[in-house]
Amino acid sequence: MKKSLLLVGLMIFGLHFSYGQNNVGIGTSSPNINTMLDIQANADKNALLAETAGNGIAIQAIGRGNAAAINVLKPANSSGQGIYIDHQGDSGPVAQFIRTNANGSGAAIIGYTNSFQAQSPAIYGNNEGTGDAAIVARINNTGNPNSSLYSETNGSGPAVFAVQLGTGRGGQFQINNTANSQHALRAYTDGTGRAGYFTINNTSNAEAGLYAETNGSGTALYATNTGAAGVANFESTNILSTVPAVRVSSNSLSANTLEITASGQINNAIYASKSDGEGSAGSFWNSNASNSQPALIGVTNAAGGYGLGAMNQANGYAIRIYAGGTRLATANLSSGTSIATRATAYLISGGGPYTLGFTLGDGELMYFYNQTASPVTINGLSIPANAGKACVVLGGVLRAM
Repeated sequence: MKKSLLLVGLMIFGLHFSYGQNNVGIGTSSPNINTMLDIQANADKNALLAETAGNGIAIQAIGRGNAAAINVLKPANSSGQGIYIDHQGDSGPVAQFIRTNANGSGAAIIGYTNSFQAQSPAIYGNNEGTGDAAIVARINNTGNPNSSLYSETNGSGPAVFAVQLGTGRGGQFQINNTANSQHALRAYTDGTGRAGYFTINNTSNAEAGLYAETNGSGTALYATNTGAAGVANFESTNILSTVPAVRVSSNSLSANTLEITASGQINNAIYASKSDGEGSAGSFWNSNASNSQPALIGVTNAAGGYGLGAMNQANGYAIRIYAGGTRLATANLSSGTSIATRATAYLISGGGPYTLGFTLGDGELMYFYNQTASPVTINGLSIPANAGKACVVLGGVLRAM
């Protein structure tokens, strides 16, 4: 009876049943000599192996047309794996999926799930040893410009989510090719959110939320914005915080600690604003007692500009000196008749009469001291011998105060 049912089944599916010398073929007249049982499908019919007993069975399934080569169906309300493979050998992969047709399309492996339950990923990799990563994605073709790992979501969650429950890193992106000029990590968005977001949610963690390091000649951190907003925004929202929102330090012997270059039609290269509370909008300190340089230098290359400007919009003081004195730029006039260098105080030791060789600006203050035995004129203003005069420019004319 069982033999009759088997023959009927083979006739229905149009299979060829043949015997080789030491093997059996179903659906083929020339079974593979390396197999005990060779089952091949015909005309869009699946090769179905209902059940096999014993160990060491090699199965080669060929699905012609649009049919699957192997179709495994687990009934509803069942549990356990649909396919279970136990490799107890010393080497070799547990399972391998290869596409040998270079013109073929489609993934070598597709993991699909329609589950609404937690911890039901389409693909799950678990490595309980210490040899390698749980999942490795690798491209071994130097001409392939695509990513070795591509993650996409159409939902409201992140496309990639990494959790570290141990003591290692949550994520690491590394380029080991010294000739590679690409980014180790690039974050890109076409939406309305951030391209990158770094958060530390441990109040006892004293490390930086974002740390960038380089051993090359470029900057450790580079930010650019081609839109209409700012390039970078640093904000401290904790009112009890005792550390600055931004800290920049350098151990270089020659380079600037902070360098800002501005070009184009903009307002300020640096703009500092303090909207509430006490304190300064900006503070510059030299904490090295042996440093004789200014804490702040303002330089301009424009003849009509100012190296340093100060303003008080509340009709108060524009500049206040808390301690120490004021040192003015000085020049020595010993010969000649033209004064080419602009200064605030001049010591006249010879020469004259003098003419200022630059355009005077209203409100400009100057002091002249004549230490010679004869009067000397500056732009027609007489400076007595062994005496000095403080002058102010009004209406473009040097006038004594």
